[in-house]
Amino acid sequence: MEDWPPDPPAKVGEGRPASLAKVVVRTLSIPPVEVDIKKPVLFYGEPAVFFSKEEVARSKVAFHSALVGKCVFGRPSLFEIKSFLKREFFLQGDVIISTLDSRHVLLRFMNHMDFVKVWLKESLHIKGYLFRFMKWTSDFTSGWESLYAPVWISFPGLRINFYQGNYLLSIAETIDKPLQVDGATANCIRTVAAHFCVELDLRNPIPSKIWIGCGGDGFFQKVVVECLPSYCVSCFKIGHAMVNCRKAMKETLARDAARKGKMIVIDAGAQGEWMENQVESLHGRKVSVP
Repeated sequence: MEDWPPDPPAKVGEGRPASLAKVVVRTLSIPPVEVDIKKPVLFYGEPAVFFSKEEVARSKVAFHSALVGKCVFGRPSLFEIKSFLKREFFLQGDVIISTLDSRHVLLRFMNHMDFVKVWLKESLHIKGYLFRFMKWTSDFTSGWESLYAPVWISFPGLRINFYQGNYLLSIAETIDKPLQVDGATANCIRTVAAHFCVELDLRNPIPSKIWIGCGGDGFFQKVVVECLPSYCVSCFKIGHAMVNCRKAMKETLARDAARKGKMIVIDAGAQGEWMENQVESLHGRKVSVP
């Protein structure tokens, strides 16, 4: 009988099935982005590292379908949040939830339509705790709310022949990135007005009409915004404009009083702290701003 050469020694772990923990970690991990390791430099005397705009853009791809859940008055466990979302929205894919800080959680959806369904809800109660959802952006900072919001737009009297697939999406793109086409519009069974939801940058104005070109001809199409949320550029919150912002009003009153040489006391807000700003007073008076 012919002798065969011995088998090579097995490597550690070779042939063994991956553990469940390793499989789960591999599934949840963010796909790697190829980027060269940068050498540190100095910027205004401090250590610094620089990435190109293209490299930063690639780093955001994995979070394309990510929401931030805001829960000011406490929250349930991450497992309870995930279980509720799966049951309430019949999620088609997984959702990875992690803590950002004591008031915010990050939700990464594996299915983009799951992301859209939850974002359109905007707010809901989970185990008795109020949650508000906003789109994640790379400049997210605790205390600020995203500039982007899902907004429903209507095109009343849109010509019936445009109630089809990419025609509808192309028309919606004239306003902003389309998130969802209303089912009755997509199926052409409610033709009074075409109904879309778009991802709107609240800083941008919305046109009252758009032009739809048809070869050498065309027509103006009316645009109706159903419910446009206000965004305050003073406190960076959704729900009111700067002209109605209590924080902006107090700052304005403080500046006016300071110019007159008075002592200002300003309510600092949520923590109930008080901030005192004293300037040289001609009469030693004290003015309290409610």
